[in-house]
Amino acid sequence: MNVQSSKLPKEEEFLKKVNDEIEKDRPINAILLIHGLIEAYLLEILLYSGKMNIKEINRRVIDDIERAGFKYLLNINFILGNISFKLYNRTENFNKRRNKIVHELISMNVNNPKIKRMIIKEIKNGLDIYKQLLEIYNKKIKERTKYFLGEGK
Repeated sequence: MNVQSSKLPKEEEFLKKVNDEIEKDRPINAILLIHGLIEAYLLEILLYSGKMNIKEINRRVIDDIERAGFKYLLNINFILGNISFKLYNRTENFNKRRNKIVHELISMNVNNPKIKRMIIKEIKNGLDIYKQLLEIYNKKIKERTKYFLGEGK
């Protein structure tokens, strides 16, 4: 059973958007979409990690957490044990490579076959990270559901 926040796109819709960007020869857009969704899942996993009902958390606290950067969300999820060290490293490296691509875009020849291969490799890596985070997210939702139904208290 996959339960998803209304803020998050359904997996099929997301993968279609990414594939559409690749087919339209816009791999940078695909990386940006993947990176954005990875960050969204890091936030959602963090919010669903505790025992408090999300509706009981002060809106200001949630707003502050939503403004947290990618690295902060990654670090907190790792510290809480939500993600493994291996996934932490892969996600951190994906973020660094995504930043490098985006910040060097002006000087980068994205039509160069070597650069294209590197970007496609990052897309595949990002999709794999996304799928792992989706799995963790679904697990957190199931845990919270059990907890709030009294099965986990």
